[in-house]
Amino acid sequence: MPPMQTQSKLYFWVKSCCNTLILYPMNLNPNPLACFLVLASLLFIQSCKKSNEPETVEIKAGAVVSGMEPVEPPSPLRLVAKQECPDSEPDNCTWVTTSMSLDLNLDGSTDIIFYSQRYANAIAAGPTLKVYPLNGFSFCNKPLQAGATIDDKLSWIETSVASPMLGTPDDNTLAYSFTRWVDGKREQNEWLEPAFFAVRYKAGRRTTYGWVKLKIEDFNKLSVYSWGCQK
Repeated sequence: MPPMQTQSKLYFWVKSCCNTLILYPMNLNPNPLACFLVLASLLFIQSCKKSNEPETVEIKAGAVVSGMEPVEPPSPLRLVAKQECPDSEPDNCTWVTTSMSLDLNLDGSTDIIFYSQRYANAIAAGPTLKVYPLNGFSFCNKPLQAGATIDDKLSWIETSVASPMLGTPDDNTLAYSFTRWVDGKREQNEWLEPAFFAVRYKAGRRTTYGWVKLKIEDFNKLSVYSWGCQK
């Protein structure tokens, strides 16, 4: 087809679009170049809207998916509260809280922290294992089996501030065994066998997921076997 004919068809197509969409209701004579720029702008805006739509992503517990670099240490990572006994007073020991930090998406920053504690005070006494998310992460505090779906339908916890009441289990408490003077002994641990701890990351309208394979013994002895999170 000759170049002039092609140009003529393009001219009338742009003019027709402009007349129909923009200028016809205003009774104006369209400028083809102006119309082309307007249409190009509309197409660009539409493409931006699509790119900003939230991602609907789901993964399976324990599965390795696109955008994930799983980490599996040669041996499980261990965490447990420790006792400190002064040399001068070997019988006057105190329990010290210990922590384990994980960089789930391997971006160089801590995303979640586990705390192993053992209370011994007038309010409560006993071991506990807590977890706090950081940097846009949240978690589900119920164990999942391999292959279980991890998506936005789970109950997600975003609290990153410690409970002000010692000996009070909250959403951040994964396991505990308290003996309290107000109501006696209370305990719970759903992580006696290796299971998957689900995590979620939100940045703007983008949502991704991950998991940590772990086990808790004696209410505050944590073992982490592996983890993976979409970047």
